Amino acid sequence: MKNQGSMKILQTFLFSITLAFGASPLGASMSLTFDTSNFSDTSDLWVTFAGASSDMVYDSGGSNESINFSSGSIDIGGTSYGTSKAYRLDDINANGLTVNSTTSLIGYISYGGKSGLSQLAPGTQPSPFSTTTSRYSNFELSYNGTAGGADLTNITAYGGSLKLAFLNGATEQGYVANTLNTGDMFRELAAAFGGVSSSAIVTDGNGKFLRAIGPNKFPASVSGSMAQNPYPSFNGYLKNLYQNSGNGTQFLGTKLTNLAPDADPGGNGATGTKSTSGADTNRVAQSTGFNLDYHFQAKVEQVEGESGSAPDGTYKVVFTGYVNATNQSNPSETYKYEGLEIVVNADEPGGSDPNLYMTNFLYLETIDGADVSVSASGWQDLVTDFGEGFTEGGLKLKVAGDFAQAILSGLVGSDVEINGKVIGEMSSYELWEKAALYAYGPAQPDDEFYSLWAQVVAENSEVQIPGGAFYDRLGVYGSPYDDRFGTNTISPNGDTTEMRITLLPDGSLSLVPEPDSWALGLGLFAGVFVLVRRRR
Repeated sequence: MKNQGSMKILQTFLFSITLAFGASPLGASMSLTFDTSNFSDTSDLWVTFAGASSDMVYDSGGSNESINFSSGSIDIGGTSYGTSKAYRLDDINANGLTVNSTTSLIGYISYGGKSGLSQLAPGTQPSPFSTTTSRYSNFELSYNGTAGGADLTNITAYGGSLKLAFLNGATEQGYVANTLNTGDMFRELAAAFGGVSSSAIVTDGNGKFLRAIGPNKFPASVSGSMAQNPYPSFNGYLKNLYQNSGNGTQFLGTKLTNLAPDADPGGNGATGTKSTSGADTNRVAQSTGFNLDYHFQAKVEQVEGESGSAPDGTYKVVFTGYVNATNQSNPSETYKYEGLEIVVNADEPGGSDPNLYMTNFLYLETIDGADVSVSASGWQDLVTDFGEGFTEGGLKLKVAGDFAQAILSGLVGSDVEINGKVIGEMSSYELWEKAALYAYGPAQPDDEFYSLWAQVVAENSEVQIPGGAFYDRLGVYGSPYDDRFGTNTISPNGDTTEMRITLLPDGSLSLVPEPDSWALGLGLFAGVFVLVRRRR
């Protein structure tokens, strides 16, 4: 599946960390509840569900009502999902809602229409750009009766702070949460990209926040004008990498690979798949299980020098490398696909219709629409032997996505050391394994070479992995491929009896904060509050 913006756990291509489970219950279930105790008036709080399938039952006063989706009503990343009617949270808490199983479920929580704005309607996908749609936030869940995964995501937009927890009776097994109240989180996000007048801030016309729109919506959704995009390009970052790599004559230190250090081909980290029935037997056996590992290096090449429309110049990135395919039944049998290349083209910022190829690639983290070109020979052999879906939809996207996530999180070129090893010299496998907690600001303490949006989300979220570690950052998704860090998704188990969504306090939703929020980094200049970027 292509980049979906908000529905991050729904990625289905083979290389991503995915949580897609069947819709048949395995004998267990859990209740879905909503904690609205932080709101004095709860009568206009709603949830609308969308997903691939579900077996959920709402007890409407003793008469069970199955929550079924109308077909294909919401399009997310090119895939159609059904949607339910809107349910009042008070009614769910009073009557009960049981989840037996669900696949690719997203819950849109609407904060009501009392201000004259419309509530979320069945069969419609809410637009973050709309000024007439009520404020909303969302969570995601896949569950098969005994296992699954859930997360909170602020990738596409932010509209309210939440906490998602799994419980066994009264015992909390684990949770993921935003850590600021909603108003303060709005102001933190606005501060990262220019203040409350930014085109990424949507208001209700009465001086109240409705939502903040994430960077993965602007490059593709607002066409024809860079001026409407409040988020910076990465050309300054690429310029720095270009200069530090001998003006593009050297490979960057980060090697892109899914294989663990010192592992043999097909070893730890390699991805298993089956060869096609039409595979070339001079390379691999047909209809046979293989483990594939990839190895690429990147060079940054300058395309245009510094100019008024591109003060840092523009840059493309060229990946060259190879892929090993190792027979699962006979590890000594390995075929090496060499001469592979991926090229992500540079931004073309001039003129009335700029083509933001590199910016789109990084913010959307997809090779679709980014004008990525690839060499034909080696890739065609892989398509023949392992199929177009695996190669085009998985392998290429995984290689390019490794680089995009490492750039977005500031890990490429970072000179910060972890246990004596420089982050910028680690392979991508090592980055996800060892450097996750340094993602974004900590990896670039002297520069803002990372996604400013994702940095704010990371710094103001936390997660308690059920039965595992606690992280005081990186709990909520701020970038589409944050799942590489392994800190954003929590899972129920056979003992889970409840999934609880807590609506955290709104605080002040005014664009100009109350006095007790001034410590967020707000300055007073000429009688106007101006948001200033917080440095970490």
